[in-house]
Amino acid sequence: MVAGKARKKRSDAKIEVKPSLELALADVLSYVSDLTGNPIKDVGEAVCKYGLNSKKVTNVLSGYFKRDYILTPTLYRGNPELFTVRTKKRKGVTKRVSIRFRRNDYENLANLAFALDTTVSTAANMLIEIAIKDNDFFTQYLGKYISRELDTEQKAKLRMVLGYINRKNPYIGEVTLFQLILHVMDNMKGNGRYLLNALNEFVDGYFEK
Repeated sequence: MVAGKARKKRSDAKIEVKPSLELALADVLSYVSDLTGNPIKDVGEAVCKYGLNSKKVTNVLSGYFKRDYILTPTLYRGNPELFTVRTKKRKGVTKRVSIRFRRNDYENLANLAFALDTTVSTAANMLIEIAIKDNDFFTQYLGKYISRELDTEQKAKLRMVLGYINRKNPYIGEVTLFQLILHVMDNMKGNGRYLLNALNEFVDGYFEK
């Protein structure tokens, strides 16, 4: 290696953002990480990417926009009279989380931060706080994980379980995949097992009854 020669920077290198999350919110990311076996930084990135593309999430955030923001095809008008979010002090303990974004996603996040008139890390904080509360995110994120990891036979069993529950349950409406995941999560708390293993045990145990 030639002394003094600058190291070439990769064009696809990810950009790091470190939002300070309320401890309870950081714990949620950690819990999803434990469930799926994915690093917290990957979970945080997935939540932000979902929020950046979600009209539901953007509709909530639009109440804080000081500048115009576009989520195609919708134009959200900013209100310059609003107080900037960064002037509000957060209560309680916070935890800084490291998240790395591809350049395109980072630029989208920076555009959101500009509309909010705040830093990129604060925009990521707000985005996670709002997007994580959308059940559609969990259904989409955990659903993809299950679809990717379960084999054909296990997927068929899972569909049969959902179908049976929906046909035989006289007390509630249709049971969604997310509701089934919540049920499995409730039964696995504290056991330190990944979601995939827990689902396998739940489905196998269901057919052994």
